[in-house]
Amino acid sequence: MLGVGYGVAVGLTVLAIILAASPPQTGPLGPASRLILTLLGLNLVIILLLMAAVGLRIGELLRARTEDAGARLHVRFVRLFAFAAVAPAAVVFIFYGVLVSRGVENWFSERVQTVVENAATVFRSYVDEQTRYIVEHVTPMAADLNREAGALQARPDQVDEYLDALASYHAFPAAYLVDRQGRVLAKVESADAPPYVPPPRAGFDAADQGEIYVPDFTGADVMRALYKLNAYDEVYLYIARPLREGIVAYLRQAEGSLVSYRDVAQNRERIQTIFALSYAETALLVLVGAVWLGLGAANAISAPVARLVQAAGRVAGGRPGRPRGRGRRS
Repeated sequence: MLGVGYGVAVGLTVLAIILAASPPQTGPLGPASRLILTLLGLNLVIILLLMAAVGLRIGELLRARTEDAGARLHVRFVRLFAFAAVAPAAVVFIFYGVLVSRGVENWFSERVQTVVENAATVFRSYVDEQTRYIVEHVTPMAADLNREAGALQARPDQVDEYLDALASYHAFPAAYLVDRQGRVLAKVESADAPPYVPPPRAGFDAADQGEIYVPDFTGADVMRALYKLNAYDEVYLYIARPLREGIVAYLRQAEGSLVSYRDVAQNRERIQTIFALSYAETALLVLVGAVWLGLGAANAISAPVARLVQAAGRVAGGRPGRPRGRGRRS
């Protein structure tokens, strides 16, 4: 039972250390989560039970050492093994306290915080700038189309040409006139234009309210915008503008890192507690293992010596006795 309990405690300690040393992340397995503290708390209970079991055995030896030479030898072995385990642990604890404390403080230094905050700000600023560009250019482009509505409806063959001129002037590689069902009425696409993606139904509802609807561009480095042309019957201007390749992935990564960093910063004390418990439980496991090993070694070595001492004592006292398990010769 002691071996099974020791194995479970070692497994829980290793799992807690792996989770605590993992990169900061949100969610139930984040290093600052209550799950790891619960795991360490359960593991501490198991270790204390193991220490109690070993302590009971040592207590029996201490009570018997006044009469049993083998018990005295047991206690001496246990003392030596325990000292061999505690001495290195104490030295490591001093360096641990300094290194971990300094390391955690460096994680949340003003310089690191500034770098993390600025990384997210740079990418978000780029996307905001592109959104602002679309809004500032879609409005005058739609105004020109509304102003020329009569002439364009009278000469439909010039719609594509006029739309091409507007798209080139406003630096949109793709521009479309679509109806409410998403059907393309007129279009212009440059050689590097992204593929056409129909606007979502929610986009038409927003555009009907006079808004410039910019769909969520997660997963694609393309921004699109939908705007209703009031001079036409349910006709919408729909444009596409590519972003720098990979910028959206960098933005999501920077935002995720910023959220994780802020979450970890708010739980700094909990992280330090996790590291302290992880080390303390590791040291206790080493101590219990050393004492257990000392008991086993003492059993193997001291039992024959104890029998020899007891036999010598009987001889010295004039009571040699007979070896057990052997009958008298006939």
